[in-house]
Amino acid sequence: MGELKIVMGEIEKALLMNEIFRPDRFNYWQMGNKVHYLHIHGFPRYAESRMFDGKEWIDEAWGKPPIWRTESVSEDLVAKVRDAVKTYL
Repeated sequence: MGELKIVMGEIEKALLMNEIFRPDRFNYWQMGNKVHYLHIHGFPRYAESRMFDGKEWIDEAWGKPPIWRTESVSEDLVAKVRDAVKTYL
């Protein structure tokens, strides 16, 4: 569990220090009931909307459990987010 805490801390640090994302909080969902391994989602949470690559990101559930979105985003946008985060890891 020590290594998991370190990795999660590194991800939080990358997003907190990243001038693009700078979340106000983090929420985590830990799952493992359907598959036989630990599965964790980290949700950066925002009190106010953020802009990235010309797209506005709104946390409509601020102060409540995160909403699981099925909205599709382009592979290009995924790559840009990944590259922006990697510069801080």
